[in-house]
Amino acid sequence: MEFEISPVKLSQLIFLILLINQFQVIGDWNKIKEFSKLLILLKLSDILISAFFEILNFWPFIWHFDQGFIHSLNTILFTWNGFSQFEKIGLWNVLFTFPKFNLISDFLSIILAIKYFKFKTLNDDKINQNKFIYPIFVFGLILNFGFIISDYQISSNSSNVNIPILTKEILQENGSTIVWNFPFFYFVFFASGIITYYLYSKKGSLQINLFKYSFLSYLIFLFFIEFLKNEVPYFTTFLNSSLKTDANPRTSWTGFTFSQIQALFFGIVVLIRSYRK
Repeated sequence: MEFEISPVKLSQLIFLILLINQFQVIGDWNKIKEFSKLLILLKLSDILISAFFEILNFWPFIWHFDQGFIHSLNTILFTWNGFSQFEKIGLWNVLFTFPKFNLISDFLSIILAIKYFKFKTLNDDKINQNKFIYPIFVFGLILNFGFIISDYQISSNSSNVNIPILTKEILQENGSTIVWNFPFFYFVFFASGIITYYLYSKKGSLQINLFKYSFLSYLIFLFFIEFLKNEVPYFTTFLNSSLKTDANPRTSWTGFTFSQIQALFFGIVVLIRSYRK
């Protein structure tokens, strides 16, 4: 019997191990209790934030079927298994079926857990957010490395040129197409983040809020990398346009995706809060 572990499960396990090492909880019962509380808070907040984003992300699809605010709201709140039964997207599918599409909820859950809860034994009442940078970047690195070696396909726009590693060839019924290799771009970003964190830690410069800059750099990267993604623009379906992604990869950008809107919104929020401080 073969034992297989998915890239997602493996990256989550490595994240947990690294986080345990960052907070040095082994052998201290008080730290173990507070660390367990921290993990529960992070998980619950991540689930709730992800669910909220998933609902917003699929709102145009629900609107497309229901053609109105009240009907679409009714579908979200009360049609739990709507997609499979009535060809609508219900709340159950949104919350428990569709995978996460970025790490924004992870960053936000860390911010909320640290801001509104005190942990006396982990780091003198206030947890240093920088402790999360290395684990979350390694999480992203391993996750995307797993996607690369498993040839996981992310829908992306086609490329006019074939650049080794940056692009890859996908086979279709009418031939083959060169598309952008999304996991590799993410792999390079997270590897760069790990190297940057390592250099700052060597210089003893971790007193500055590297977590904020890491979050902001991720938002900037996410905003621009989404231009290469073959995805239905967020507002297209509200305008009663086709809600299906083209079978063949597109060659150009056609509108802002939900991830781009997220990145732009939270990027502006981070910049405004930084300016006020």
